[in-house]
Amino acid sequence: MGRENGAVERPGRAGEVEVLDLVGVDEDHLSTLAAVHVGVCGGSRCREELVMIFAMYLTGERVSAERAEFVADDRGLFLELTSGRSERRLQGLDRATDQTPAVRIDWRVVVALAPYANPYLANAGFLTVAATVRPSSTAMWPAQLHDTRRVLAWLQRNPLGLPIDPTRIGIWGQSAGAHVAAMLALTEPATARRISAVVAISCPTDLNDPDWTAARTPDSPVTQLLGGARLATDAARRAASPAAHVAPGGPPFLLVHGIADETVPFSQAEKFAQALTRAGVRYELDVIHGGHHNLHPDPDAVYGGDVWSDVAARASTFFKRAFAAQA
Repeated sequence: MGRENGAVERPGRAGEVEVLDLVGVDEDHLSTLAAVHVGVCGGSRCREELVMIFAMYLTGERVSAERAEFVADDRGLFLELTSGRSERRLQGLDRATDQTPAVRIDWRVVVALAPYANPYLANAGFLTVAATVRPSSTAMWPAQLHDTRRVLAWLQRNPLGLPIDPTRIGIWGQSAGAHVAAMLALTEPATARRISAVVAISCPTDLNDPDWTAARTPDSPVTQLLGGARLATDAARRAASPAAHVAPGGPPFLLVHGIADETVPFSQAEKFAQALTRAGVRYELDVIHGGHHNLHPDPDAVYGGDVWSDVAARASTFFKRAFAAQA
């Protein structure tokens, strides 16, 4: 699902997980604070503790306050702490210096299942939320979908008071993250849709595709995700496939896929695009010529670099256009 930095895990109620995932200054100083993620949170006490953890992350020290609120202006995102007559403003996202470049909160948010790319979107003016889901080694499908739905529900409750518009939410992910992102967007009821746009990178879209023979072996990640060879029936594979849930009125998609993808065949993107076309759902297909699963010409290259900068820039433009269409 990508890197997670500074994760603080807290025990939740039965069947629930509370996670605060703070992504800080990366090696290229792309942003001071790129993402905040909370899986499940409820109640004022929970909110107070999470805000204090946030404040401790920003200051490097334990802080206390009678009141804490997030505020946003043209300079960035701040956390205001008030105790009696004393007021303190902590700088979360600032665009005043080279080390904390232009980051402006524009009342829109992107849930990211590719958190290593979050700084790109943060610098484009999005508040990004990095969703952490249980891996297939510990929980079979659809646990990952349920985890992401909880993140989305938390985001709409907005217990931290983040300056966002919960009616304009985009989601993006890569590989397994793209699969969950697409499934989340496509399985929402049309009358209660919360996802405005989807960016799916190297996305498995049809787990039952007879041409994708590698996905049908007993030890394949797809088979393991579905609970093993006995449970990974054709019906289970179809039910877990984004292509099976495409319907008219779905959110727009930006599909990004490498021609030389050695893990998820490029044909998955082509066939999914055809399904979107038949349903009348808007989409764009961004073909990475020579790109492998990591989008690089070298399949062993680390994620990042120019190709990911380019993809993030196109994703930013795509999200902005989709959100503007809602206005």
